[in-house]
This record gives sequence, C-alpha cells and structure tokens, in this order.
Amino acid sequence: MPKYEQVCEGLMASSNLSQQTGHPGKDIRPCVAALTETSLARGGFPNRNEAAVIIASEFKRISLDYDSALKRVEYWNRKNAPPLKPNEAKKAVANAYGKDYNYSCRHPVLLAFCVDESVCPFHNQVLGKKDKYNDLAFIDYGWQKLLSNRQVLIYKVALPHLEMTRKIGRGGLICANHQQIANACGIHRKRIGKDLKALAEVGLIEYEPGQPKKWEGKASEIGRVYPIPRPRFKNGGHW
Repeated sequence: MPKYEQVCEGLMASSNLSQQTGHPGKDIRPCVAALTETSLARGGFPNRNEAAVIIASEFKRISLDYDSALKRVEYWNRKNAPPLKPNEAKKAVANAYGKDYNYSCRHPVLLAFCVDESVCPFHNQVLGKKDKYNDLAFIDYGWQKLLSNRQVLIYKVALPHLEMTRKIGRGGLICANHQQIANACGIHRKRIGKDLKALAEVGLIEYEPGQPKKWEGKASEIGRVYPIPRPRFKNGGHW
C-alpha cells in the first residue's frame, strides 16, 4: 500500500483534473493525474518525454480533443526542470494521438504513482471486470427481435467499440456523450438519449444521463450489464 500522502495526492489530482476537463473523476487514472501535477527533472525518473506521451495518451483515452490535450501537456511541461522543448512536447502529443498506446497498471511509471487498487476509483469503478460473459445470449434470448435497429447498433456496435478503445473491458464504465456514441455506430445523435433509456429500462445497461451543455461538463455514464439478462414483461414474466 502506498504512503497515505501518495494516496491522497493521487485522488486529489484525479479530482482536480476532473474539474479542469469536465470529465468524471472515476474515469481518470489517479496515477496519471498525479503525474500531471509533478515536476520532472532532466535525466530523472520518469523520463519527461515518456511521461508526456503517457499523459497525452490518457487525454486521448478519455476523448479529449487534440488541441485541448496539447494545451494541457504544454501547461504541465512548464513545471518541468527544465521543460521539454516546445517541439518535443508537440511530438509527444502527436505520437499519442497518432497511435494506440496501452499503458497497463503494471507499467513502471504508473506503478510509481499508484494509489493502490483497493482505493483506486478507476480500477474499482471503471474497469468493471465481470466473471461471466455470455455475449451469445443476446441472440439466443432474441433481443435483436425486440429492440429497434438503432438500439441494436448502440448495444452491439457502439458500446463494445467504446469499451475497446477506452480499454475498460466488457461491462466497464463508459463515459461518453451522445455524439461519440452516434459516431461509433454510424447513426444520427437524435434520440440517442431515448435509446439508452430504453436499453436501461429492459435491463441491458446501467445508464446515468449526462448534461448536454458544454460548460456543465458531464458525460453520460453507461455500462453493459453482465450476465446478459433474459427479456421480461413489465410484470416480471419472460417474453
């Protein structure tokens, strides 16, 4: 277990970054958030260039746009002693957004800033590993016949795509706005909220609506329910 001070600093950094980006704090790795508040020296650990790529990769994972990520990496870089050259910081962000880096919790840099899995909101609330995956049950139970085409696309295409690209595993917590969900499965964003509500009402997902206004900064929170339930009538009987 890391020292109490490290745990507090990591969780506070996650909360701070959440407020700055308008992204749910539990979807931000405390270890990376703590790294964004750390001044790094040339020749020390972690390497400043590697740290910049890790930070930018986390911004990409939570769907921060490139320009916003670059500004935040440049802001962090000013704390370093000395800072990376401007073109080095830009190169780090370009590398992160041009590739699909997957930094696991066992990466040496993340381990150095780890708050411990037992108290890590990202590990406990977002990864959401499930013991029973019964994906074929969706077809076996006939859900594709009971849902609209849009709802099937959201459940079978958009949500799995976001789980994969966010690296949170099946059933993990997805924090996304309606446009991101629409883009992931090629449909119009209109009525996405109603479709998600319908999927939640039949028990296929857990859904907490977000706030659409940009300045309120709250994405919808979605998680596919496992094991996949059987369809039921409103009175509790099976379809």
